Amino acid sequence: MLKERLAKNIKSHRLKRSLTQEEFAEFLGLSYEGYQKIERAKRAPELRTVEKIANVLKIDPASLFKKS
Repeated sequence: MLKERLAKNIKSHRLKRSLTQEEFAEFLGLSYEGYQKIERAKRAPELRTVEKIANVLKIDPASLFKKS
C-alpha cells in the first residue's frame, strides 16, 4: 500500500513538471525500465533514490508518502 501511494505521488508530481518517464529516469540516473517499475509500484525505490526524486521535483521527500 505504501509502495502504491509513493508511486502515485511520484507520477503526479512528475506530470506537474511536464516530464516524460524517459526524461525523469535520465535526471535520476536510472534506466527507463527501472524507473517504470517504481512508478508502477512493481519495485520500491531505495531511500537515496527517493531523495533524488524529491530533489529533482523540488519537494520535501516526506510529501511523496502522504495521502493525496
